[in-house]
Amino acid sequence: MTDRVVGYQTCTLTACDPPAGVRLTIVLPTDDDPASGTISFAEARYADAALSPTAIDAATGSGGDRKVGKTPFVSGQHTTDRSVPTHNEPLVTPSSDPPATSLPLVLLMGLAGGLILNLMPCVLPVLGLKLMSFAQQSGRRRQEIFALNLWYCAGLYAVFFVLATASVAANIGLGSENLAWGEQFTSSRFNIVMAAIVFAFALSFLGVWELPIPGFIGESAGRVHSQEGPLGSFLKGALSTVLATPCSGPFLGPVFGFTLGQSTGITYAVFAAIATGMALPYLVVGMLPGLVKFLPKPGAWMETLKEVLGFVMLGTVVFLFTFLNHDFFVPTFALLIGIWAACWWVGRSQAARRGDVGFGRWVQAGAIVAAVGSLAFAFLGPVTSIIPWQTYSRARLTELRTGGATVMIDFSADWCATCKLNLATAIETNRVKAAVEANGVVPLLADWTEGSSEIKAMLESLQSKSIPVLAFFPGVMPDEKPRDPIVLRDLITESQVLEAIRQAGPSRTIGPEVRAASAARGIQ
Repeated sequence: MTDRVVGYQTCTLTACDPPAGVRLTIVLPTDDDPASGTISFAEARYADAALSPTAIDAATGSGGDRKVGKTPFVSGQHTTDRSVPTHNEPLVTPSSDPPATSLPLVLLMGLAGGLILNLMPCVLPVLGLKLMSFAQQSGRRRQEIFALNLWYCAGLYAVFFVLATASVAANIGLGSENLAWGEQFTSSRFNIVMAAIVFAFALSFLGVWELPIPGFIGESAGRVHSQEGPLGSFLKGALSTVLATPCSGPFLGPVFGFTLGQSTGITYAVFAAIATGMALPYLVVGMLPGLVKFLPKPGAWMETLKEVLGFVMLGTVVFLFTFLNHDFFVPTFALLIGIWAACWWVGRSQAARRGDVGFGRWVQAGAIVAAVGSLAFAFLGPVTSIIPWQTYSRARLTELRTGGATVMIDFSADWCATCKLNLATAIETNRVKAAVEANGVVPLLADWTEGSSEIKAMLESLQSKSIPVLAFFPGVMPDEKPRDPIVLRDLITESQVLEAIRQAGPSRTIGPEVRAASAARGIQ
């Protein structure tokens, strides 16, 4: 058996994806059983491959002395023979000690890549906000402008150093996963939180409410009324960096790949170089505040720009939805509606009290978000069923009944709110699960989400034209007359389900000969 960690990185002419890894396990076939060879893949880290690289022998095309010949290629349960070319061209490009990249060159590439990040689409919403803050700084003292830009850069550096720390932890084996550039967006929880934050910012830019952070809104009736402060500057820097991480601009792919397997000092130096590149325009403005004079004077144009940025922020929310796990689409959308309601509730108080919002109003807004979010993810999110449902079909029902099984069929649909309530409160419960298992009841799910003539015909045979419907078909023996199904309609309770299971009785175990006789009698 051969067990290897393969590191790889995909690139285009202008950018590279983050380096990744895969563990490749190959079991070669034996002479007695030529079809016994297997190939399996598992998750791994690029750093594992970088720490212990294996040179590929150009003569054999492998990392060892085993000769390449005719070996079986396995894909699932299908095995075929694939001949390997016997000419002198190697199967894999030899990797004998590739030329090392110098640290100064990597730092320079990181600086350039960080500078280009300011132009990436992901950063545009916060970049526009920063331009507004530059306009706000017009007329302020040089020391104030420099301090505010340093605070912005501090927020930017903070995010980069968090990523650098995670990378160092992974390199020395303290982290189970390497938090690579943009890797946090592989987490559905992170994407949901980011969508919520960006959506709240968008509502603020569009005038639904005002963030209580100086410099984030900064307008009232077309006039700037709140000067940017250290906290606002810091949060802008952190937010712009987080939003930039889905974008991997030129130079950054090789730079991030270089950090894998490197020492702690080098890793922090590389991330600091990227952060410095991204912060460079703001450091320059801080040192040369006269550049601010080239921007338009603060005025009503800032209100228009702010609202435009609000729509750009909504576009960012749409972008986040493009890679959000589909199971969380609906509950996340409901959460955003709850945030909208909470922001509207705060905005009403701000309009009535000229921006002053009491602590109680903030608590109420938080309660709205918590209540809507909890209900959304509890009833609209993905559910791990505790009952082993099988897919309903008329043929499957007939097969089970002729086998003596008691069958429970849940006629449901994703658009049926009452069905979901029944499932959560009356069917998918521990007591019902125990009763199903104790009586050998076979659960079938008749999903009517997209319509089905077969399901509709069964509903009509049960004297129903709508859902929810929960039907129990008692098990029968060949010498017995089939009993009528027990049907529960509309909103039901757990006690009704348990009573229906008791009335239906347990499944009967009968042999194949008796089952065939039952089928011949046409039990439905």
